[in-house]
Amino acid sequence: MSWLSRILRYVPKEERQGISLGQTPRWKISPTKDVSTFLKALEALVPPGSILYTECAGPARKISSYLADRPAGSTCKVEMGTIWPRPKCYHMPISQANLDGLAALAETHAAPEIADHLHVYKDGKVLLEWYDAFSTDPCYVSMDIPEENVRAFCHSIGAHYEAVVEKA
Repeated sequence: MSWLSRILRYVPKEERQGISLGQTPRWKISPTKDVSTFLKALEALVPPGSILYTECAGPARKISSYLADRPAGSTCKVEMGTIWPRPKCYHMPISQANLDGLAALAETHAAPEIADHLHVYKDGKVLLEWYDAFSTDPCYVSMDIPEENVRAFCHSIGAHYEAVVEKA
């Protein structure tokens, strides 16, 4: 970390690098602003053993405490979306109990207090990537997730999806 980044509290480029979906073929899911419903439905979308990564510049104290009390045992460096101010980042194992607890907190907190950016990964591979979570931007899901899981997830959160395949 450079002296300038310490003084200005920004994240230098080399620290922001990590795993991401990149431009791989993926599912594009329309955004939802219902944080609680999204979190409750998430476990059914991803395989067991997945990890929720949240990045937030200003998490609510209760959210920060909740996530810090449930650390994932083994984590990966995820490509950060926040440059300034330096965000707080958490890695929480995905279980229905963990997601239900976070969903309950989401019912009394604004979406930006939960996460600015939200990702799910497993075994060093990103499964869901959502920069500017719960805004007007869509989230993206790896095509390693079966379409029937994506369809059921979208139905439960009131969203729609489409395949995105971009040429390199």
